[in-house]
Amino acid sequence: MNNIRIEKSALKTVLYGILSCQCPVTAETETALFQEFNSDEGELLSLGPYLDIASRNPAKTPLQLFVEFCAFSQGNPFSFVIRQDDALRYFSARYHFDRMAGSLDPLTITDPSAHLTGHMLLPVSPGEGENEFVFSWKGKRILLKGVYIPGEYRSDATGCFGLHFGTILSPLDARQQRMVELHLESIPEFSIMAERVEFIDYARYQGLGDYSSRIASRFQRSVCLSVS
Repeated sequence: MNNIRIEKSALKTVLYGILSCQCPVTAETETALFQEFNSDEGELLSLGPYLDIASRNPAKTPLQLFVEFCAFSQGNPFSFVIRQDDALRYFSARYHFDRMAGSLDPLTITDPSAHLTGHMLLPVSPGEGENEFVFSWKGKRILLKGVYIPGEYRSDATGCFGLHFGTILSPLDARQQRMVELHLESIPEFSIMAERVEFIDYARYQGLGDYSSRIASRFQRSVCLSVS
């Protein structure tokens, strides 16, 4: 029996990450995870109930992969605490990049550089247009359009945020921003690919059409309905 606990902010970041990606998680699993999350009190949560829900999904979920990622550095992989920094590292580290590169579908994705750049956690700032953000990297600015902003961040979308595949996952303070940037810098292929990208439009996404609307529908179904 494991005794893994997780900061609520870290779990929220990972659950939002699940809704942003194309991972094989059923609607039932997503909704059950958020029902558990919205009924869970406190800032440090037991991860057991969430792993039980994830285990009923037909395929391994990002939550399970995330816990495996965190356990790699633990002396006791059955008893440890997961922090928000762990969630930010998971989406910005080589581990995540390699998994995304390995699952790329060339029949759908016509621009691998844009796809893999946008599938990492990017420190972004608000752009000039509605639902637009800017990722600044090594002297260039990449415009990200059609970004989904969860409700709690819409009224004050200023400062720096972590964006993953068209969705704002979490605010980033200056220390967290630098940490994410360092992990991205440690992936040589990332800088090569990011240099090729001028913009990414999630409302008109390569091979997937209006992906931002799909994200909005998943949030409406899983986050909003689990509260009601």
